Parts: sequence; C-alpha cells; structure tokens
Amino acid sequence: MRDELITYETALLAKDKGWNQRGSYMYDRHNEIQTVPSIKHIFHEGGMKAIQTPQQLFAPTQTTIHKWLRKKHNIHISLTHKFNGYYECDVYSLVEDEFEVTRGYSMEYEEALETGIFEALKLIEE
Repeated sequence: MRDELITYETALLAKDKGWNQRGSYMYDRHNEIQTVPSIKHIFHEGGMKAIQTPQQLFAPTQTTIHKWLRKKHNIHISLTHKFNGYYECDVYSLVEDEFEVTRGYSMEYEEALETGIFEALKLIEE
C-alpha cells in the first residue's frame, strides 16, 4: 500500500495555511509531480540554489499533512467505511470549546481522505 501525495490544489491551500516542510516530492510549474533533487545532486549541478520557487511547491503525503493538521491545528479527520461501499469523512475542529463537524462521502478511501484534508485546511484561520 502506497501513501498518496496530496493533490496540487490541496498542496497550494496547505502552503497558504502555513505548510512549509520540505519533502521528497514537489509540484513543478506545470502542476506535475517531480522528485526533489538531493543535496548531492544540487551541489553536483554547480552550487546551492533554492529548491522551492513560487511555481513549485512541496507535495506531502496524505499521512504527513493529516498528522500536521492534528498536531499543530487540533483538527481531526475520521474515515468510516459504510455498508453502501462509500467512505464517510468527518472533520472535527475545536472552535471556542465546541467541536465543529464537516462531513463528506466518497467511493475511495484516499479520495475521502483528500476531501477531508482539503476541508480541514479551509478551517485554519490565517
């Protein structure tokens, strides 16, 4: 089982909400996934240069961004498999000592988690 990378749209929103951790993958200016060059590769190319430009942004895995949401922002995502084959996604956020819940559905687990991550990111106030 492979941990999925978040989509370009979700990565862009995550960056706007404060995600700034370097990872192994990034989106290039064409919104395509690229492997981040290693430090050895960068030096070999003729000196140090900035990895992330405005046209490139890191693409963390769903698990990594999910953990960041939980640990840094106290936003929790819960997925439940329903009998009709769908996954139910609930996003819980503690606001003024009360939980707010956002709910979504999807046929695929990873798609439901991506939806939950996107909705959770929208809850972060800037």
